[in-house]
Amino acid sequence: MNKRAAICLLGTWFWHQHAWAHSTVSELAELSLEDLLEIRVEDQQASADSKQEQKKWSINFGVYSQRLGGYRSGSSNVSKDYVLVKPGEPRLHTNYPVLATEIEQTVFTASMSYQLSERDTLSLTVPYVRQKTHHMSVVEGYSSFTIDTEGMGDVGMSWRNRFYSDAICQFSAGIGVSLPTGSIDELGDTPRAPGDQQLPYTMQLGSGTYDAKFNLGMSWYFSSWTWVTDAAYVRRLGTNDRDYKLGNRFSVATTWHRTLSDNLKLELGGAYQTSG
Repeated sequence: MNKRAAICLLGTWFWHQHAWAHSTVSELAELSLEDLLEIRVEDQQASADSKQEQKKWSINFGVYSQRLGGYRSGSSNVSKDYVLVKPGEPRLHTNYPVLATEIEQTVFTASMSYQLSERDTLSLTVPYVRQKTHHMSVVEGYSSFTIDTEGMGDVGMSWRNRFYSDAICQFSAGIGVSLPTGSIDELGDTPRAPGDQQLPYTMQLGSGTYDAKFNLGMSWYFSSWTWVTDAAYVRRLGTNDRDYKLGNRFSVATTWHRTLSDNLKLELGGAYQTSG
């Protein structure tokens, strides 16, 4: 590898208490594209040094993984037996004949970025997704079963521009699009009928639509702290060939960074997200 290329490895793991419907693996893959659209937080001295030898190309590998399990009624945890409808019991909106007991989702991403100028960066992200859902049910022959899907997800492209920068603050904006390269035709054996059928949208590998991504970020440099805030919006463009689309999504995150030493940094932050 020549000196104009850089490789970094990113990994993020999430463990959540599962409450209602789980998010799709394509939404998990969107995290990698949002990472590329985000403003890059750099130490001011390191940023100044980097201007002496700017790298045009960079390659990033990411791993995003989450494991979901458990149910809640309000703020209280409830057992699977509480949620699973029992033989002879009336079917209500609070019990179900089929339950997802554990959901595993992992996305591996490979991203390549090219710096057009000091302010403009183009990026391409290719995700490979893998997911598995374990179930229990009261349907004969399907007391416990597992469905899984694996393959390439939706490829994303983005452009990021740092439109203002001085010694105190910097602002950036990004725009991107994901292409419907991930399959929405995955099949599996479920209690609906013997043999393989179309799996629900949560088990598909992509959104099936062209999705627009927008991002706005800012950072302020203080004497010993850096404050960063990013806002991101995902807009689904039309519906896919199965006549549905995933919900639009908005998120905002803010963090405070403080460098304690050359090898230690303190970070505090919070985030909010809402999706259709």
